[in-house]
Amino acid sequence: MAGRKSWKDVRAQAAREDPHFEDGVAAERRRRAFVHGLHGLRNARGSLQGDLAEVLGMTQANVSRIEREDNVQLGTLARYVEGLGGRLEIHAIFDDVDLVITPGRPD
Repeated sequence: MAGRKSWKDVRAQAAREDPHFEDGVAAERRRRAFVHGLHGLRNARGSLQGDLAEVLGMTQANVSRIEREDNVQLGTLARYVEGLGGRLEIHAIFDDVDLVITPGRPD
């Protein structure tokens, strides 16, 4: 089939033409992993978007938006996880120590 290019060839050409192409691909992969992470987390907990929305006092559309968002605020993420019955912890990892940070709400 003359004239057809493989995906590998198309990607290589795009990378030659745009020096930031691979950075964009990597950013999109991180975004998708995060989105699938929240969606997958909710599914693993056996919760539907509508169920979680009810617990959080928001609409199903807002839960869907959070799951698609690539830059969720820490407080929103903590509420999302709490709505599923968990708590959010963040690890700050250094060569000599792994610090656990648990976001809290001000009193």
